[in-house]
Amino acid sequence: MWNLPTIVGLKPDGKMSTFYSRITRAHLTSAALIFLGLLSALLLIVVIVQGANRRQNNNNHNNAEQYCLNRGCLSAATHQLRFMDSTALANRCTDFYNYACGGWQQTHPIQSFDTERTILGDIINQRDADIERLLNSPISRMSTESWEWKIKVCLLLFLLIKSKLIII
Repeated sequence: MWNLPTIVGLKPDGKMSTFYSRITRAHLTSAALIFLGLLSALLLIVVIVQGANRRQNNNNHNNAEQYCLNRGCLSAATHQLRFMDSTALANRCTDFYNYACGGWQQTHPIQSFDTERTILGDIINQRDADIERLLNSPISRMSTESWEWKIKVCLLLFLLIKSKLIII
C-alpha cells in the first residue's frame, strides 16, 4: 500500500493547525497594549501640536480681528454713536449715562401724550411711517407682474373690504 507523504503543519492525528488556533490570550493582551500605547502616543503628539499652534496664533493675533466688523455690528455701533452726547465728554466719568445716552434724550424728547419712549417704539414708528409713505406714493410700475402693483392693489382691496364698500 502506498504511504501518504507527510504534510508540513499537519499533526499526527490528522488535524491541521490554523493561525487563529495558535493565538493565545497573552498574544491578544500584548497586541492590545501595543495598540493602546501607539494610540496614546499619537494623541499626545496631536495635543502638543495643537497647543503650539494655538499659542502661536494667540501671539500673532491682531487687535482688528477681535472686533466685529460685519454690516450689522457697524450699523449698531453707528446707531449708538449717534446718540452719545459729545458735549458731556468731560463728565463721562461722573455721569456716564448722560455721556452715553444724552444725545438720545436731546433728539427724542418725550411728548406730553407719551407714557414712555423707547428705541424699539421709535423703530416701529419709523417703519410704519416708511410703509405709509411707500403705500401713498403713486405706482411707478404699472405692470401686473410688479410687486409694487400687487401690494397696492391688495391694500386697496383690504381697505375697501374693511370699510364695507365691497362685500365678499
